[in-house]
Amino acid sequence: NEQPVFGTAEKMRYKSTLGRLELSKAVRMWQGKEVLFADQLTVLKKTGEIMAEGKVRTVFSRLPKDEKESEEKIEIGGEKLSFNPPENRLVFEQACWFKSKGVELKSDRVAVLLLEKTTTIKQVEAEGKVTITEELREGKGEKALYDLEQETMVLTGKPKVVDKQKGVIEGDKLTFRLGEGRIKVEN
Repeated sequence: NEQPVFGTAEKMRYKSTLGRLELSKAVRMWQGKEVLFADQLTVLKKTGEIMAEGKVRTVFSRLPKDEKESEEKIEIGGEKLSFNPPENRLVFEQACWFKSKGVELKSDRVAVLLLEKTTTIKQVEAEGKVTITEELREGKGEKALYDLEQETMVLTGKPKVVDKQKGVIEGDKLTFRLGEGRIKVEN
């Protein structure tokens, strides 16, 4: 978008013949309130692609639907990150995690779809050994889809939730209503 991007690192190198910017050691880039941390980061000037490795962590700001609530932070991380500008998609791989208002998610892969030409998250999709933790519940499955507009997280792939007070919940599809403390079970 129109905002400038800033960055810091202990080491920076620009390869003009390749149009490639390489940052390493304590990398931090930010645009407005959105921040990215990594051990190594590469930006391709021609395509706008970004690749990062080593303790990758991103922080996004989000205004909740309820205007009475304050701005919330969404943190997403993993060992590797790739950004594909034409698709507006960030893909995290290896030991991935997601944190937002009382919900934590861990999985093998997390894909974040951004609204076109913005840093606003539209949806988050997780795949492979997904674990969702919310208050006294822990859900497990193979896929999770977080819809920020609806404030729901759908767990599929033999999903199962263990509630420390109510026992085990299983179904074909489990929908967490975030902030409401409810789960819709579909068979």
